[in-house]
Amino acid sequence: MGGLTPIDGAILLFIGASAYHALVRGFVSEALSMTAAIVAAIAALWSRPLFVTLADDFVPSGWMANLITLAVVFALVFMAVSFLTAPMRANVKRGDDVGFLDRMLGFFFGIARALLALGFFLIIASLANQGQPPGQLTDARLYPLVNTSARLLQSLAPGDSQIGRSDPISPAEIPDSPDEGSYEDRDRNRLDELIGNASEDDDG
Repeated sequence: MGGLTPIDGAILLFIGASAYHALVRGFVSEALSMTAAIVAAIAALWSRPLFVTLADDFVPSGWMANLITLAVVFALVFMAVSFLTAPMRANVKRGDDVGFLDRMLGFFFGIARALLALGFFLIIASLANQGQPPGQLTDARLYPLVNTSARLLQSLAPGDSQIGRSDPISPAEIPDSPDEGSYEDRDRNRLDELIGNASEDDDG
């Protein structure tokens, strides 16, 4: 396998930016900021089958009904969770007051957040490409890491959602390494041939 590709550079830059941003703000602040979005996204995915039938009565297009249902549920839950966590966010330390442990936890949180975002992007890109991951991504050295994140998200998605019903994203195809034993067998066969030819010459 070759060196790093431009896609690898973009992935590392994205992960680094997310990690640095979380390092500066601290884990508590980042976690509270992400809580509303994560809860809203989960609520939208799991409640979609319950509310999409209501949207179907007003919207003729199936995909538009799904989109409106997801957007409305996400917005309502996001605002509700943001309201509930507002008092906690007001007491979060900022800037130089953020402690060392809070920063370190935030750093790793930023890495995990970036990997999940990359995994989600891989799922969307694969769905748009007839279920196959783009070749530019599979050629990247960091693709197995992004692929693992995408498979984790697929396993957590509702079974009746498009992501949940989609086939697991295929891993990168790694060329088979030559079998060391085959080399030994080949050398042994060549040696036997040479000995056989030498014996025939002596007999001749």
